[in-house]
Amino acid sequence: MDVTEKRRALKQEARRNLKRHYRLFVIICLLASFIHAEYSSSLNVWDSVQRTVVEHFENADLQFDGKFPGTAELGQLILQTVDNKKKAEQQVDELKSEAEEKAKQSPILGRSRGVLAEMVNFLTSGQIFVLLFQIIERIVEQKELLPAVFMISGALIYLFIWTFFINVVPVVERRFFLEGRLYERIPLGRATFLYRTRHWANTAWILFRKTVQEYLWALTVVGLFIKHYEYLMIPYILAENPSLPAKEAFRLSREMTDGHKKELFLVDLTLLPWKILGIPTLGLSDIFFTNPYKTACFSEYYAELRSAGERLNDRYLFERAEDRLLQTAYPEAFEALETPEVVLRFDDPVRQFLADAFGIVLWNSAEEKAYQADQELRMRVIDQKQEATGVSYPTRLSPSRKMADRPLPVTLHFLRMYSLPHLIVIFFLFMFIGWLWEVNLSLINYGMFVNRGTLLGPWLPIYGVGGILILTVLKKFRPYPVQLFIAAVVLCGIIEYGTSWALETIYGLRWWDYTGYFLNLNGRICAEGLMVFGLGGFVIVYLVAPLIDDRLRQISPKRIQAVTAVLLLVFGSDVIYSAVHPNTGEGVIEEIHNE
Repeated sequence: MDVTEKRRALKQEARRNLKRHYRLFVIICLLASFIHAEYSSSLNVWDSVQRTVVEHFENADLQFDGKFPGTAELGQLILQTVDNKKKAEQQVDELKSEAEEKAKQSPILGRSRGVLAEMVNFLTSGQIFVLLFQIIERIVEQKELLPAVFMISGALIYLFIWTFFINVVPVVERRFFLEGRLYERIPLGRATFLYRTRHWANTAWILFRKTVQEYLWALTVVGLFIKHYEYLMIPYILAENPSLPAKEAFRLSREMTDGHKKELFLVDLTLLPWKILGIPTLGLSDIFFTNPYKTACFSEYYAELRSAGERLNDRYLFERAEDRLLQTAYPEAFEALETPEVVLRFDDPVRQFLADAFGIVLWNSAEEKAYQADQELRMRVIDQKQEATGVSYPTRLSPSRKMADRPLPVTLHFLRMYSLPHLIVIFFLFMFIGWLWEVNLSLINYGMFVNRGTLLGPWLPIYGVGGILILTVLKKFRPYPVQLFIAAVVLCGIIEYGTSWALETIYGLRWWDYTGYFLNLNGRICAEGLMVFGLGGFVIVYLVAPLIDDRLRQISPKRIQAVTAVLLLVFGSDVIYSAVHPNTGEGVIEEIHNE
């Protein structure tokens, strides 16, 4: 088989993999692009993409003129920024202003405010190359130490989050794609495989080193091109064996790609028409096809180029286990397959309806605890049956027994029942976490404390209401992560829009205004916020709420009831007082923007 036929066959397998897990792969790639782990260009609007493509090829003199720089311009731009920082800053501001003026022709595609708009402007204006010098200058010029501390703390926090979370997303993502090649189902809990193998930190270090080395090679003319393909297999290698030391991971990727860089480049080249299609579709074709398809293609190449050996020995990631091995590894699952299933039910139809429709039990009585235990046991058996029958990857046959044996930090029974007192506590925790989030954003961005929200206390009801509704109203979507994400976006969008409209109707004021944000609707909701709500729905359903519920189950019910009674009394008093005297302090009320 020649190279062309081989490439065609591998791409056909990639399309088959993508078709089988299309919705899951699209969501994974979309989340990766949103948190800026990969595919960030997919979120650029048309003019940003046009500038990147056209000027990269037409700007032959390679001089920085405030446009998005190509690889060869990087070193020269950094030197110019150091030599004439003020001029570089002026060029950046001019380009951002130009983009904002163009966006005024279509208010929905705002570019003047918001994190998503800032990300687009940040990448397309060259601001990334002067940011370091701006931060240093601000810190030196500060007369007060506190704002400088906030800026430094914010930068360190972001570096930590980027290193240990954002930068490891490609490895988790590729684990999903590799398992999807062979298996019909990929459990959502597979996202925790780095934790369960105890190699999260090692993976983060290797990818941090990879990123640094790629940036350094970008200072040369051809270095980035060569090293990009030389390092291409590192995330796939770590997805198979995250225990490898950095030196060996780099060596294996170098050996795999040796003599194949041109072939890998041609794969990228054949995908170029799809990338160009992303220009007129505002990146939608990238989100819904090109990004997952590209990752699926290179997953096939990894399976082709890897040489099974002592360190790359996850055999059943690439071939199915024999029935005999599965029967030996999962005896209780095969026993359960032969045993008639008995499901516990409540005698009271109202309680059964609350449990089935909303996942709510009233007081964690003995009967309700037995019902919840039965539900959790059924979920474990379902997962074991799927692994035992070859529907999903057999973790008990993994080379790293830690992946199969190590318990998760929570019992990830996301179909669990939540008692009414526990939901009240979770409601207050979500309100407080939302308040902390917004207060910290003000501290980091502006160096000032702002008590966000209409109430006086440290809580934001919209976060609590949204979180509880995601847990209860969307209970039916819990087994389906893609549908849950979409439903959370829609539900929270309705809540946020309705709340904004109601507050403005009652008080004539706005406590938030997204005018100028990318893809906003009347300044009440925006794509950025809705994406955060969708991500938040994931975290709430599959991690945070089970974590909190597990801890609450260890506390005496009487204590929980006493705490909830006090919290409801204080909160109710705040609501009544704030209904007449809403919180309108400095930085709380948003000025209504008209673009």
